[in-house]
Amino acid sequence: MLQAMIQKSIPEVESMLLQLSTINSVTPPSDTRAIVERVKTWLEPLNNVQLQILSEVESTPNIVARVKGHAEGKRLLLNGHLDTFEIVSPSEWTHDPLGGEVVNRRLFGVGVSDMKAGCASLLGTFIFMARHPELWAGELVLTLVGWEEAGGKHGTDFLLRELDDLKQVDACLIADVGSSRVIRFAEKGRYRFKLSARGIPGHGAHMHKTKNAIDMLIGAIVDYKKAISAIEPNCPSEVLKAIKDASAVSESVSGQGETDVLLSITNNIGVFRAGSAPNLVPGYAEVIMDTRLPVGVTPENIQDVLDKLCACHEGIHYETLMTCESLYSDPGHEFLGLLKKNAQAVFGLPCVATVRVGGTDAKHIRRFNVNAYSCGVEGGNMGAPDEYVDLDEVDQVFKIHLQSVLDYLAPANS
Repeated sequence: MLQAMIQKSIPEVESMLLQLSTINSVTPPSDTRAIVERVKTWLEPLNNVQLQILSEVESTPNIVARVKGHAEGKRLLLNGHLDTFEIVSPSEWTHDPLGGEVVNRRLFGVGVSDMKAGCASLLGTFIFMARHPELWAGELVLTLVGWEEAGGKHGTDFLLRELDDLKQVDACLIADVGSSRVIRFAEKGRYRFKLSARGIPGHGAHMHKTKNAIDMLIGAIVDYKKAISAIEPNCPSEVLKAIKDASAVSESVSGQGETDVLLSITNNIGVFRAGSAPNLVPGYAEVIMDTRLPVGVTPENIQDVLDKLCACHEGIHYETLMTCESLYSDPGHEFLGLLKKNAQAVFGLPCVATVRVGGTDAKHIRRFNVNAYSCGVEGGNMGAPDEYVDLDEVDQVFKIHLQSVLDYLAPANS
């Protein structure tokens, strides 16, 4: 009976996803006004649902919905972001990025995998629970936000600053893009910074009168990479065990080498600015680097390296642009166990839990000791032309989400 009810909800989930896919909500500017209005039309008719639209920035409203079951019980938060990446290389798309085009059950569009599919699944889950309070106990809270692609300051972070009850839930499900066969209970931290060098400019023939800022910066970068490679992560044993136990399945889904990346400090030089002509010695050079931190390495560890680096290299300076702790949730939590169990039942394949290489809004939620778990579609071409998601996968993820929420919020005497 219950499975038939869940199956009956799937066309509604697909319909909501198709409608979401046609609404422009790219970041920047993270204008979520139109998409929040559409979501509101689906939630307003539900009985006993409390709705709030909250904005810290006028163009980026966030929607919060609450509903209760028939008895007291646990509190669960569902979190998703409605904003998307910008439309990358528009001329290379073969499908309209906002056209809602479906070809052989594959939906194409900007943000359909990251993460409008996840939002549709969370909406379907919330709507089902609101329609059937007799099946569960406790409270379910849904937050659909903007600004996630810009770090979350005016989205999830703002809501946590504004609403104390969001910090007091028992667990959180984030439906961000990834894979439902590999559920994430943690994510790597970050230290993003600008490293610059000031030398002595001049003509390239007069090397004895100049000091090349590019050479200075390269030397500092080499020493920085050597220093961070020597840091030993203090990874908790339960996290280390989970990463290693999940490795075979995780790498089969997410790519060979992921385990090493999860356990290591990695660094990317994303921006390099210097020089104007080959026969002129540049007097200034800068890079912007993104260092990702495994569980057990803190932003303070990186700051200490940079302080020592600049003390040893004359003319080298750094500016911190963004930091994020490598926080983790309980790998033995009841809700994570339910997600794994239900994912395995849906896929008929082993499902595991490990750390995530990229970021989600869980970084804000875990600051308040809330156990947050990421489980969403895998999709394809994320952040690239012809981004897509398979509707069959959306259906599978919805079943995992809804069944796990029902199991977690089951009445105590059931």
